[in-house]
This record gives sequence, structure tokens and C-alpha cells, in this order.
Amino acid sequence: MSAGTGIRAVVFDLDGTLIDSEPYYHDACRAIAREAGVSWTDAEDVASVGMSLADQASLLRHLGIGVPAHTLTARIAAEVTARLGSDVPWLPGALEFISSLRAADYRVGLATMAFRESVEQLRGAPDAPVFDATVCGDEVDNGKPAPDVYLEACRLLDVDPSDAVGVEDSRRGLTAARAAGLRTIGVRCQEEIAPNLADERWSSLVGRTADDVGPPRSPGPPPARIRQLADRDR
Repeated sequence: MSAGTGIRAVVFDLDGTLIDSEPYYHDACRAIAREAGVSWTDAEDVASVGMSLADQASLLRHLGIGVPAHTLTARIAAEVTARLGSDVPWLPGALEFISSLRAADYRVGLATMAFRESVEQLRGAPDAPVFDATVCGDEVDNGKPAPDVYLEACRLLDVDPSDAVGVEDSRRGLTAARAAGLRTIGVRCQEEIAPNLADERWSSLVGRTADDVGPPRSPGPPPARIRQLADRDR
């Protein structure tokens, strides 16, 4: 992105953007399906990229698994959390990019469909970066592609969405960030992405620095939209 864009914050997706954890979700869903005697195939892997856990549970139930959705989401979250406890598969360039943003005084947020338990497991890792705000899939009413998670992240970061960039690897995530009013960067996108969903497309985060976003705008008073949201929640 060009300099002078007025960006104050960068908000990241997690799974598939910062860490290579999509296979953790696929493996959990495959195991659940196998135990129930149904098939979770590569087609379901592709279809579930960027899905909330609630939507993954719905997909499992659509395949014929008669287990309550809340039980399925809890199982998926628990299995992913357990695997993150032994291995956080940071994608190349992710930690360096976040470090560069923080050194340049950007606010850094996380807007993920992962459950809070998984994010807290990740944040406890020795090499985990510091996020100024984190919002998880079990903390919003509507998952991506709805904008809820990005709107809440911007509220917690105290920035107007128009002054933030969302970094995402999926069509659902880019749709959510765009609907919330953020500028968008698509990274490692394996799906067909409509041109209007991503302001930029990056093949990876390797070599990316704060200079690729532009200089952060000097902080000022919170915009009216953010003040109204904060007042509402008092």
C-alpha cells in the first residue's frame, strides 16, 4: 500500500494467515466424521476454509452426524487447542512482519474464528507476538463473512475501520473485513478472490514490513462511530 494512506492498525486473521493450522481443523473434522461412519473429503476441506466453528459443525451435521452443534464445536476447539499446545506452526514471515508493525507504532489486532481457548494457548507460546486486541469466534454473534469480528477488533483497538487493514487468506475473511470497512490484503489465498475484495494480493508474508503498509497516521481522538460504540457498552 502506498505511503500516506492514514492506516493506524493492522488486524490479522489467524488460521491460514499467521499460522498453518487449517489442517488441524480438517483433521478434527475428519476424525469426528470417521467415528460417526461418514466421510469428510478433500472437498469439505476446501469448503470449510475460513469457516467459523459453528459452520463447520453445521457441515458435519449436514453429512449426517446427529450430534448437537455445540458438542461438535467444543470437540473441534479442544482438539485444535491441544495441538497448538505442542506445536504452533507460524507461517514464514509472520512473526517478523508483526514485529516490524509494532516497531513502527501500528496497533496490531487479531480477528479470528478460532475459539478463545485456542488463542490463549497460542498466546502462551514462547515466541508469540503481542496483540493489542484479540477477538475470537466464540465472542461474536455472527462468524465470517459477517463483519462482526472486525468491527469488534476495531472498537477494542480504538480505531475507525477505515483507518485499519485486514490481512486474510480466505474469501470469507476478506468479505468480512471489507464489509466492516477495512482496507484488505489477501495473503496465501488458495480460492478465487473477486478483485473488489482485496486491495492487494501477497503470495506470503516473507519479507513484508511496516513499509508495505505505509506510515501510521498520528493518533487522534476516537472517531464518532467508535465513541458511540464505546458509550453503548458502558
